[in-house]
Amino acid sequence: MNSTRSFRPALPARSLGIGLALIMIVSPLAAGGNALKTARGDILLPGPDGKVLVESPGGGRLELPLPKSARVSDLRSSATGWFAAAVVREDGVASLRLFESKAGALETLAAPVQKAASELGQPVFVADADGVKALLWFAGEAHNQHEVRVAEWLDGYWGETKTISPPGKGTQIALSTAVLGDGSWLAVWAAFDGQDDEILWSRHVDGAWSKPRQIAQNNAVPDITPALYPTAGGALAVWSRYDGNDYRVNLSRFDGKRWSAPVIVGGRGSTAPSFSDAGKPYLIYRRADPAAWGVMELDGAGKVLREAALELADPRRPLLFEASESTVTLGWATVETKSLVAPLTWTER
Repeated sequence: MNSTRSFRPALPARSLGIGLALIMIVSPLAAGGNALKTARGDILLPGPDGKVLVESPGGGRLELPLPKSARVSDLRSSATGWFAAAVVREDGVASLRLFESKAGALETLAAPVQKAASELGQPVFVADADGVKALLWFAGEAHNQHEVRVAEWLDGYWGETKTISPPGKGTQIALSTAVLGDGSWLAVWAAFDGQDDEILWSRHVDGAWSKPRQIAQNNAVPDITPALYPTAGGALAVWSRYDGNDYRVNLSRFDGKRWSAPVIVGGRGSTAPSFSDAGKPYLIYRRADPAAWGVMELDGAGKVLREAALELADPRRPLLFEASESTVTLGWATVETKSLVAPLTWTER
């Protein structure tokens, strides 16, 4: 079943209850892509022909038949099903799409009105326990002329499409969002400043987005692939920064007013950081020396409490299946099987 309808005013609040979970999907959900795990334990398994299988902890499976051309960049679980934001390309034309899955049926929801753009990329939600608040995405006439656009959900309809960050001197990529404890919204992304990429941020307070600013002081090396995790009183941001020889994962803490000076938390060749939403800020990243997937448990201030590493047996990002005070279990999953590794022993930092 596949139908099209408007985005109902009560839908986000009713469907996206307290169990809402956010999964940022860096690569498209397609055959051979990454499996994903939600906070409530569901596992998303990429299948053939654009399909996504959702496996619940109890063993049940639900198939989401997304269009083959859909490039999903944000997927949300709810009490009744799933929401997905994607870019779909048909006859050479790209468009934003929102999908809802309920009881095995897939519906296409109305998307925000878009300004003309030849390229669209990486739509991501802003959402909290009460529902969807806004949708952000990249748009422009070319990949190096993207701007960051946003449309807010205004109690029954999408508001005017606005620009958070206009086109700059090059690419803008890798959006990540979070809702903070005070109700404000935070967005970060990487932008080329004419020399290298820097991490920019903007905050939505009292109905307005702040002018984009850099998290850290300007430098002469690339800062790429940021990710956010909300904490009590603020948020943590991580990204990979080139130090002249290697990329290393850096971390900065937002205290509600300003960002702390970045600190290095990853070793030589640490890249592609992301947070696993398992009730605590678990940071998963790729490590080059030696080749492995690394995982860290952080506290709310960004201090690394313990860490472990899984030998790089698979280039896909692993899932965090379980974590305790002494061990953490990482592994992979496919449509055919799950590949669980033995629990890894934490090493205190």
